[in-house]
Amino acid sequence: MTIQHRSKLFGGRTTAEELHSQSMRAMCPCGAAPRVKARVFVPVLEVLAKCPEFVHAFFVEHPEMIEHGLPVVQFTDGAKWMKVDERVACAKCLPQMERDLAHGAGILCGQKLHAEVQFDRGPGTDPVSVQIPAGL
Repeated sequence: MTIQHRSKLFGGRTTAEELHSQSMRAMCPCGAAPRVKARVFVPVLEVLAKCPEFVHAFFVEHPEMIEHGLPVVQFTDGAKWMKVDERVACAKCLPQMERDLAHGAGILCGQKLHAEVQFDRGPGTDPVSVQIPAGL
């Protein structure tokens, strides 16, 4: 078997890293193309108990959501979570973003809440390779 390396997708138009960066639809604060997206989630029950002013401010800012309720996500554990922050960073700004999220991800209304941070790092820098049988 021989291995054929493809460095670009869609007929050589874009790499996997470029495609992932374009799908984020945002720019890093420094102006570079984003490499990583981080989303911060907090439990809905904790937000309702410790931070009712945040819920009130949310519905004042988004009155169309009153009939639908809070935007919640249900993970595999069955608990309901609310997305409160989303950030992007380039490779250079990534360490600073990770530090900021480690120290203040769950701070909402001056209260420290339990938070879950999910990172979307996209594809690695390894080239995509396809194995082709030797007879073809």
